[in-house]
Amino acid sequence: MNLEEIRAEVEIKLFDPASYGPDQINDYINGCLEYTAGVVSLPSLKRIGTVSTVLDQAYVNISSSLSFSGHLKKVLISDSQDPVIYPDLERLLEDYTLDQVGSVEAVALEGNVLWYARIPEEAETLVLLYYASPSRLVKNGDVPIDIPAHCHRKLLVHGTLWMLFDEIENASELEGQKIKTRENYWLSFDSSNPTSGINELRYWLARVRAHHISSVWNY
Repeated sequence: MNLEEIRAEVEIKLFDPASYGPDQINDYINGCLEYTAGVVSLPSLKRIGTVSTVLDQAYVNISSSLSFSGHLKKVLISDSQDPVIYPDLERLLEDYTLDQVGSVEAVALEGNVLWYARIPEEAETLVLLYYASPSRLVKNGDVPIDIPAHCHRKLLVHGTLWMLFDEIENASELEGQKIKTRENYWLSFDSSNPTSGINELRYWLARVRAHHISSVWNY
């Protein structure tokens, strides 16, 4: 499905499609796409990039140079031992003070900010294995290629409707029931539904994931 087709189906299923213009619905569709990439690590969004440490500073903003989704897998340093990745800044501070000088030994990610200990006297290149943000759907013909086609309807049509109806029913007398919100969440992102869009995406990823080969042929 392309952006125009997704938007058309969303408009058909809304109570009052006139209350949301095409640009607004497009924003919700793109928000749903970003949400999907946040829930499931999409292989096509895996990237390798670099950032440099900053002199006399114990952090660097990754998103200033990379399309960073907030999901960091690994940090590498050329010709040096890879730094330990701490789960948060608080635990990094239990073992380090951020005014120590030397080659980077440990890092912690907070949002888009990568904190590091120690601070190199000369800028040091950090190689990152990370997930990028999905490209926004802008033109009517744009297709969300990071998600398999068979998941488009449940994830991006019903997922967008879930977000829209959550807003609509919160602002109406239906707030206590939220029937349409629950219905579309069940079809899109509810992990307790075996046939929800997010579970179908997980099943697909499990099928196409390359398996590690641990043996070789002997000749």
